Amino acid sequence: MESLRKTILSVLMMRRRWMLILSFFFCTTGGIFLSITTPRIYEADTLILVEPKSIPDKYMAPITEVDVKQRVSTITLQIKSRTYIEQVIKDAGLFATPEYRNMLLEEKVASVRKNMKVEVTIGRKGTDSFKISYKGTDPEKIAKTVNILAGIFIDESVRVMQAEVVGARDFLDAELGAMADKLVNVETSLREYRKIYMGGLPEQLGSNLKMLDGLYMHMDAKQAELRNEKLMMFQARDEKQLYERADENIRLCKEDISKILLQISAYERRIEDTPKREQEMMSLKRNYENIRDSYESMLDKKLDADLAVSMERKGKGSRFRILDRARMPRKPISPDIRKLFLRSLAASFLVGFGLIFLMEFVGWLRGAVPKSKPDGTVWRHRGRQIMTILFIMMDFALLMFFFIMSIKGVDSFQALIMKMIMKMFLDIG
Repeated sequence: MESLRKTILSVLMMRRRWMLILSFFFCTTGGIFLSITTPRIYEADTLILVEPKSIPDKYMAPITEVDVKQRVSTITLQIKSRTYIEQVIKDAGLFATPEYRNMLLEEKVASVRKNMKVEVTIGRKGTDSFKISYKGTDPEKIAKTVNILAGIFIDESVRVMQAEVVGARDFLDAELGAMADKLVNVETSLREYRKIYMGGLPEQLGSNLKMLDGLYMHMDAKQAELRNEKLMMFQARDEKQLYERADENIRLCKEDISKILLQISAYERRIEDTPKREQEMMSLKRNYENIRDSYESMLDKKLDADLAVSMERKGKGSRFRILDRARMPRKPISPDIRKLFLRSLAASFLVGFGLIFLMEFVGWLRGAVPKSKPDGTVWRHRGRQIMTILFIMMDFALLMFFFIMSIKGVDSFQALIMKMIMKMFLDIG
């Protein structure tokens, strides 16, 4: 049974061998054609390191809390603006060849945006970096484009960071001025309040109580003196001179008692209002202390902002440094010749066996019996064998040609072929 199956398979392969041979020929030829004619896309990139500040954050608190990824994203959006891209196109000489003569400027800008890429890498030890890459068909120009983009990126990052710290300093300066005015107003209000309610302030409660006690004792003394004068007046009612003197003393005592009562009333009112004054003073002091603390905190931030501006101008802040400048790429990233070779090989088998299966299936539907047809004469049989061998050799040569080209690359392989041809012509000559 197994031998019969092998016999049928071998007979089938012999009958339909041209399907497999031609599928290999056309698929391999098509793959080679695509490898040679498809525009080769190259990619160049540069790696930029984000250097940390020379002065650590523990010695100077940062005034802007923008991480590297957000900063790079902001600068990338700025660089992708039309103004910068037009500058890159002009400096790098992009789209200067005749085939781009009828291309609109908007299409050129869109193409540069599409082919430009920025990737951020967050390091484990606090070292951050990002990569700028660009794709195109001219290796020299895309390397030049990447280097121009890196230069613009670094210049723009320096400008953005300086603008951030200067803007933060100006904002803090304005807020500090407003806070200083508010602090002066609160100090003035507190001073005016003390001036208005001097004598009735909470810290004067003890002295007011002592004064009130003294006034009560003074009033008691005056009342006793008044009683004595009244007694003397009663006793001297027959002596006119003594009577008048006692009457005058009584009048003076009553006036003194009235003044003392007014003073007592004033001090009692001060003592009664002391809790109210205490609440008002606490509110004013609390407001004053809050504003003063805010002012001192903002003053510290203002000093840090001044130091940050000085650091940025002296180059002591965070900086971008190019680790690897873009070099002219030697090998294209597209088309991938190795993948194209494998796909062409797979397509050869799929198409060949698919056609064989299809022809046999159609024959089975028509009721044809799969059998080998007579080949005719011996010469015709040998001619077909020779043609089969020639096409198999051609398929093998194409496969080897395609395989070597996938290993060496199209440009290197073409250079090698040209070198061999030139050497052959020189030998002939």
